[in-house]
Amino acid sequence: MLPHLRWFAISPLIGLLWCAAMATEVPASAGSTLGHTEGRIDDRPYTIDIKQAALEPAWSKLKQAIDDYAAMQRSEFLGEVKQAPKQHSSGPWALEMEFSIAAQTRRFITVVVFGDAEVGNAHPTPITNSFSYDLPKQQMLALPDLFTDFSAAEAALADKARAQLMAQLRPGRHRRALASNPALIRQGTQIGKDRFHLFAPIVHKDHLAHGISLIFPPGQVTSPAAGPQSVDVPTSVFARWLKPEYRDAFH
Repeated sequence: MLPHLRWFAISPLIGLLWCAAMATEVPASAGSTLGHTEGRIDDRPYTIDIKQAALEPAWSKLKQAIDDYAAMQRSEFLGEVKQAPKQHSSGPWALEMEFSIAAQTRRFITVVVFGDAEVGNAHPTPITNSFSYDLPKQQMLALPDLFTDFSAAEAALADKARAQLMAQLRPGRHRRALASNPALIRQGTQIGKDRFHLFAPIVHKDHLAHGISLIFPPGQVTSPAAGPQSVDVPTSVFARWLKPEYRDAFH
C-alpha cells in the first residue's frame, strides 16, 4: 500500500482519485515503462510499480506525455539506486506511481499521478502531477492555455485558494486543522512562480466543468506529511478571463 493513502482523509479530491485508479488501472503492454518490475543494481534490490489508467487510443498525445513522464521517473529512480553510497545499499528501493482519470468532459480529460520513490532516504520522495488534454484539439493543455490574461486569472485563483487554505487552519466540526501556517500558505500560493500548474476541471453529474480543482504537491502549502492538497475554485472566479473557445466549456 502506498504511504500516501493516509492523506485522503484530508483531501477529498485525492481520495476520489484513488478510487478511480483502483477501478481503471490496466495491464502494461510489452516493452512499456508501466507495470511491475523487480531488479538489482550491484547489491541493491529494487521494485518498480507503475499503474496506468485506461486511455482511449485516440488520446495518443496524452498517452505519450504520460509514458514520457513515467520513463523519466523510472530513469531518475534507477540513477539514484545506481549512485547510492554503499552504506545505503540495503535500501529500501522502490518506485510506485498510480495514474488515474481525475475528470472528463466533452472538452477535457485530466489524468493525475500520485506515488513516491524510496531511494534510501529517511522519508520517501512524493510524486504528484497532472496531465490535461483538449479532446477536440487533440493536444496537451496547460493552465495558462485557458486564459486571455493568465496573470489576472492566476491572481484570482491564488486569492481564492489562499483564502480557503487559511480558513482550514482552524479545525472544523468534521475536520482537523490543516497542518500548515500562514507563511507557508502565502509562499505556496505566490503568483508568477509556477505554483498552479497542477489542476483538474470540477465535473458534476451533468458531466460539465463547473470550476477548477487546484492540486498542491506535498509540502507546497502544508507540511510534507500532510500529503497533497486540493482547492476547488468555481468558474465565477475566473470566467471573465477565459478564452472565447473555452467559455462554453465551463459553467
